[in-house]
Amino acid sequence: IGNPPFLGQLKSETSRNRGRAQALKQRFGSLYTAYVDESMLFFLLAVELSGEDGRVTLIAPSSTLGSDSSQLAREWIDSRLTLSGIWIGGRSVFESAAVDVVAPILRNDKRDECLIVRYETQDVLAVQRPLPGCWSSLLARANGVPAIAITATRRLGDRAVVTADFRDAYYWLP
Repeated sequence: IGNPPFLGQLKSETSRNRGRAQALKQRFGSLYTAYVDESMLFFLLAVELSGEDGRVTLIAPSSTLGSDSSQLAREWIDSRLTLSGIWIGGRSVFESAAVDVVAPILRNDKRDECLIVRYETQDVLAVQRPLPGCWSSLLARANGVPAIAITATRRLGDRAVVTADFRDAYYWLP
């Protein structure tokens, strides 16, 4: 159980220097990506150290549940320990940090369900365990978004042109 540092890589105050980035790449290999949050690296190490019968729970920014930069790490974690639950703290947990937090609960669990506990209400919701690496679906379920079955036979790009970019590309900023 722990609360690792949250060091998002999109802010200059928390981004890694080149030497640290190289050391982390060497340590974590393909699981390390340039934008992976530092807290996700703590998850990797904790799971590695805990072994197959371990239990790991770390407080992390909610963005780590769905960010592309953490995808490989989440899949690797799911191949070793089961996401058996998640505590959703939201933004009001820490007075000095304005960040939405969660705490994935990892252990060797054979059940097909995953438990969601919200900080504000302490309500427990049992849902189908998400697919490997798809932890963000738990936030959707916790917020009342219905579960849907999606087939992978078609892509959005088959029907529409889709673009994405950083906000600065669309707004003139002085």
